[in-house]
Amino acid sequence: MTLKLISTLIVFVLLIVYFTFLNPSDVEVYFTQHFSLKMPIVVFMLGSILVGVVCTALATGLQQFRNSLRQYGRQRVVRKQEKLHRKWEELFQKAINEITSGQRAKGIALLEKILNQAPEHFEALAHLGDQLREEGDPERAVTMHQRAIKLDPDNLPVRFALAKDYAALGNVENEIATLKEIRSRNPNSLPTLRQLRDAFLKAGNPDQAYQMQKAVMPLIHDARELAQEQELFSQITYSKGYQLYQEKKIEPAIVELKRALRENNRCLPAYLTLGQLYLENNNPKTAIKFWKDGFDITQSPIFLIRLQNLYEDMDKVHDSYKLYQEAISKASSDNRRELFSMLYVHHLFHHEEKDTAMEVLNNIEHPSLSTQMYKIKALLDRNDYAQVDEIMHATHNRLSIAIEQYICSACHHKGNAWYAFCPECHAWNTLQLQVEISL
Repeated sequence: MTLKLISTLIVFVLLIVYFTFLNPSDVEVYFTQHFSLKMPIVVFMLGSILVGVVCTALATGLQQFRNSLRQYGRQRVVRKQEKLHRKWEELFQKAINEITSGQRAKGIALLEKILNQAPEHFEALAHLGDQLREEGDPERAVTMHQRAIKLDPDNLPVRFALAKDYAALGNVENEIATLKEIRSRNPNSLPTLRQLRDAFLKAGNPDQAYQMQKAVMPLIHDARELAQEQELFSQITYSKGYQLYQEKKIEPAIVELKRALRENNRCLPAYLTLGQLYLENNNPKTAIKFWKDGFDITQSPIFLIRLQNLYEDMDKVHDSYKLYQEAISKASSDNRRELFSMLYVHHLFHHEEKDTAMEVLNNIEHPSLSTQMYKIKALLDRNDYAQVDEIMHATHNRLSIAIEQYICSACHHKGNAWYAFCPECHAWNTLQLQVEISL
């Protein structure tokens, strides 16, 4: 009993005593019509208080008993739920272990068992969706992930998983819509921007893919990764320009193709397409400029062939000779020099410039077997059997002392001995025997 309650009771008793002192007469209390009791007023007052206290105590006790019963019932339900949750978590962990150990079918069966008992088990829904997609059932995966999102709308990993489900279904429209929803919650998420970019590319929308890649670039800090993204940026920009080119939108196409070159000056398709575009619009001079620039940057022989054909159409065959001579002199490697020389030789033979062609053939240092065979054919056409015999004899000697070399299939390192691990890249069991004939 609190001090406040005791103080109140004392004051109340004092008031009763004071009231009784002022009213000393008895009180007749009727219990029935014919039964009554006379008692002093103080007894009546104190008895009334006692009855009130007893009734209050009984009512309070009854209420506490009812509350205790309710609390017991709630605790029982909670303990039952906790027991079920422990059971589900044990099943869930067992399912994850099965999946991790390669027993995906068993893992899926356990996840489905959990959901049969607890349809709103979030982790089971999310993981089951992932596994169903991996098993080639993206339709059910979509259902599982949609149910999980209803339970936790702010869970971005599950939304990503749903986007992958749509991608597996080939439903690019829903994939893009899902990714846009993710981006609205986190605008600078690099994985989201990349996946959106790829989705737009699949949808044939290079303009939107360009916008996504433009947003990606400032988020890249690694130099090697940035170079790869720069290459992709030029590819996307080129695709946008090429689409405009196909739609006969010449000026916008030129703008985008030139932008692709600014993003990556080694974008060979952009050089080729720009040259073709200018050529189709009666501007061969500019076409030649772009193709020459493309060759200087990339050293690709396709530019030589395009320029050769254009010079022939313009009756400027001697300009094509000059083109090949410059290409051979500026070749970046012996292999390139030989390739350009053979293209030039073929071009010369086509125009009956056989003496010049033989001179170019004779100037090739360390010619390959195919070049030697071409040279033999040319000499036979000229009835120069003495030189043919000389080349054949040299070829025979080379064949008889062919060099055995081991080449790594991983890094292409060459060596004269076999090792279990590549001496260069340390890859296991990658050295393969190759007979290399250098002529």
